[in-house]
Amino acid sequence: GLVTLGLIPGADHAVLVQWRGFGVADSVFSPEVDGVIDVPCDVHWVTFHITDADGGPLPSVQLAAMDEANLGVVGFGTTDGPGDLTLRLPDTTYRVEIYWRNTMVLREDGLVLDGQDLDKSLACRVFQATVEVVDRNGASLSDVPVVIKDGTGAVVGTAITDSKGLVVFQVGGDVYNATAHLQTTYRWTSIDMEETTALDVNGSTTYTVKFDEYPPGVIGTIEFWTIVGVVLMFLVMMYLVLLLRRSDTTPPKEPPRDAEEDEGEPDQDDEDGSPTGIDVETYSSADLLRED
Repeated sequence: GLVTLGLIPGADHAVLVQWRGFGVADSVFSPEVDGVIDVPCDVHWVTFHITDADGGPLPSVQLAAMDEANLGVVGFGTTDGPGDLTLRLPDTTYRVEIYWRNTMVLREDGLVLDGQDLDKSLACRVFQATVEVVDRNGASLSDVPVVIKDGTGAVVGTAITDSKGLVVFQVGGDVYNATAHLQTTYRWTSIDMEETTALDVNGSTTYTVKFDEYPPGVIGTIEFWTIVGVVLMFLVMMYLVLLLRRSDTTPPKEPPRDAEEDEGEPDQDDEDGSPTGIDVETYSSADLLRED
């Protein structure tokens, strides 16, 4: 910031300082000896604290400080991690514009620098969209990736749900799509499905992405059919064991006799005349009357 003028006569001299197109100093000095003269200028430090609508810090946003008289850009910068930016600006009245993801999220007119440093907080139209991922019973699903896309299909943000099934995105006022991708295993069955919910963001609120088909019914899972298969195998084995035991306890049947053998053998009654071996004569009643 030093300027060497060389030899000048000892008289009153006017000093005019221009910086970035602004007259920042207009004074008079009268040199009497060699030396250094300090010329104070109307240039000051301005620290901006940029937040979303809920007070959360906004990193990586672009801020332009423009001369309100001609809208010429005087200072420009990008916020750091905590959402802060410090610029050195001359005294004048400014319009401040803030851009986030190529969208202007704030414009403020009438910011005046008047002889002193300034510390300024600005809340932008950026909202906290909380996405909750749940199953069909309303239970929270953790460790689920969620992707936010704008109306053009461009990815705005990605995150993974926490232990409560929640994830928070900072988004501007617009319409978005939140897509959750669930990959897990349920009752030995691989699950791979997606669900999408539209987000009409006009303020900070909570949106729900619900998996209506998860968890699936027990019937149809690999675990279910494995149990059914084991039970059926057990029943078949028991049936075979019962058949084997029944075959062991059934007496063997006598083989059928040959018909020729039956014809060749004389009837015992035919040979003896009677089963007792005694000849028995029979008479009718008429025979008995004749004998009398």
